[in-house]
Amino acid sequence: MQAILLIGTLPLLGLGFGTATSSSVAFWRRGMVRWPAVFAIVAVAIASASAAAPLIATGLDPPLLDSAHFHPLLAAGFGIYQIALLAVIGSP
Repeated sequence: MQAILLIGTLPLLGLGFGTATSSSVAFWRRGMVRWPAVFAIVAVAIASASAAAPLIATGLDPPLLDSAHFHPLLAAGFGIYQIALLAVIGSP
């Protein structure tokens, strides 16, 4: 589930770069502004990944989920919510 949410943020990460004809091209072609922005984006990405790592590790470890007494939200098993979330993310 957590991995799906992280994958769902990928389109947001691409918004800052735009296309060859978008207005953001001028920003990315200026060297004095470009590199500090890239380093800031990388720093935010590393901080986000390190903050999310324990949550992702917990979500991918079945014994930890069992010890927390998690149970399926819908129906009789896990996966229905994730499939529905993928459908929402994939819809235009």
